[in-house]
Amino acid sequence: MPNIAKLLEQSDAGFKRYTGIHKATFEKMLEAMQEHEASKTKSGRPSELSLEAQILLALTYWREYRTLYHIGVDFNVHESSASRIVRRVEDILIHSGRFDLPRKLPHGKPEDINWSAVIIDATETPIERPKNQKQYYSGKKKQHTLKAQVIVHWQTGLILDVQTCNGSVHDFSLYKQTCPDWLPKNTSYLADSGYQGIAKLHDQTFIPFKKPKGGELLALCKQANQYLAKCRILVEHKIGLIKLFKIVAERYRNRRQRYDLRMKLFAGLVNLELNI
Repeated sequence: MPNIAKLLEQSDAGFKRYTGIHKATFEKMLEAMQEHEASKTKSGRPSELSLEAQILLALTYWREYRTLYHIGVDFNVHESSASRIVRRVEDILIHSGRFDLPRKLPHGKPEDINWSAVIIDATETPIERPKNQKQYYSGKKKQHTLKAQVIVHWQTGLILDVQTCNGSVHDFSLYKQTCPDWLPKNTSYLADSGYQGIAKLHDQTFIPFKKPKGGELLALCKQANQYLAKCRILVEHKIGLIKLFKIVAERYRNRRQRYDLRMKLFAGLVNLELNI
């Protein structure tokens, strides 16, 4: 089993390289686990691992995405126990509310926050070939995938919302299914070419200019596209931080029903890292 005490003694940078998060975020995860343990009315069979070890096991699985058998060997538990620990940690962290995304306007005066613009983009995670191949086949990626739409606050870099669907769903179709009507109407949306037609639903939308058939883009349009790309790079960085956890970056081998939960949890972790 990894030496947890020695790991916690490492520098914050070294700890983040190993786990994907800072020590302060680890402490918040531990607090959520401790609160859950304290609120239990029935003790049940205690786990073989301490709370710190359980969190570290889950982080190792998310970060490295090795098989549960190999991780179980490292932590001296059976792979079925490792699987239960990962699910338990995920469920406790999500239900704690500490890692929720600010999907709706926070309490207080909305004018206190600058909601001038948000950036929207979609990313995909490859999966093993399913029985219903057509439902998950992404024409853009030429493989079977799960899709996640990420909305980021342009000014603070905070991930506001994550919505998921099957890979066959077009980016714009996913937006229409999960239209963020919780945002103020005067908020501007910055999106890529996958959201052609979004302006019909939301006036203040900026997407790249398309080159006319048989023609060339005007120099002013090219400059506008370059500026939009510079603004939109923020959402790409946030998606990259979520995908530090290889479980949602590499071929997803788990039950697809938990993909949404994990994407939201990882986005919540990324948000916590902003204040560290």
